[in-house]
Order: sequence, then structure tokens, then C-alpha cells
Amino acid sequence: MQDITQVQAAATDKKGAKAPPAKKPAKEAEEVKEIEESIYVKEMKEAIRVEKSILRFRLVQIRNWTY
Repeated sequence: MQDITQVQAAATDKKGAKAPPAKKPAKEAEEVKEIEESIYVKEMKEAIRVEKSILRFRLVQIRNWTY
């Protein structure tokens, strides 16, 4: 059985080979870097990260209990 914490989606083209990563124009990438996230956004991202880790733990526990 595949470990649910290690599942990764892989983009493939019609022939089954991996699709090349999409390239962003350099100008847009620079603009994104210049905008600094507010402390609230950072806190919310950290809270989501914590909740995801708790959910992963619970899912693994459920998977282990079912065997």
C-alpha cells in the first residue's frame, strides 16, 4: 500500500514523459519577490501547515489501525 504522506502528483504529457515545468517571465517573478507577506499571512500559512501535519498524523493512525 502506498504511504499517503508521500503521494505526489506528477504531470505527464500524452506520451507518458514528464511535462517541462512552466516558465514565468522574469519580470513577473521579480514583482512577486518584492511584495513582502504581512505577519497575518505568515501566521495563517503556519497554522495551515500545523493543521495539515495533524491531519496527516491522524490519517496514518487510521491506516495503521485498519490493518
